Amino acid sequence: MSLLPKNKDYAAFVDADAMFLTPDFGTQIHKIVEAHPEAGMFTCVTNRVGHLGQCYKNMLSSNHDIIHHKRIASTLQLKYKSKVIKIKTPISGHLMIVQKKVWLKYKFSKGLLGVDNYISGKLQSAGYPVYLMKGVYMFHYYRLIEGSTFKGHLKHK
Repeated sequence: MSLLPKNKDYAAFVDADAMFLTPDFGTQIHKIVEAHPEAGMFTCVTNRVGHLGQCYKNMLSSNHDIIHHKRIASTLQLKYKSKVIKIKTPISGHLMIVQKKVWLKYKFSKGLLGVDNYISGKLQSAGYPVYLMKGVYMFHYYRLIEGSTFKGHLKHK
């Protein structure tokens, strides 16, 4: 956050095992963020994550065909464009977009592990909306081979 010059600027935290699949996702996200200055945080739809409400069709996908996921991303982008829905539970943080001034109030300083639930819960409790961008989809590897209960990658070496 120290790299952001102004408190009104936004930062996007993206899991290393996640990727956008539409060429203009940045413009799309920019328009959504500008349209919702009241937001505490934004996230998007994905194929695999711990909170199924963020998953496409509310289910964990084991499909590893990237073309399949590209089609989903394009379909959702066309169907929902800039539509958002309010999430009322803590989120999984494959993508977290947060404004610097909001982060300064509820910042996390000891790495990113577990902060998705922490900060989204804090923001929701404080009255900040956390929005799911319905038209933005990311492919998220999220323990696809290892299984969703695998935690070995979280151990510090």
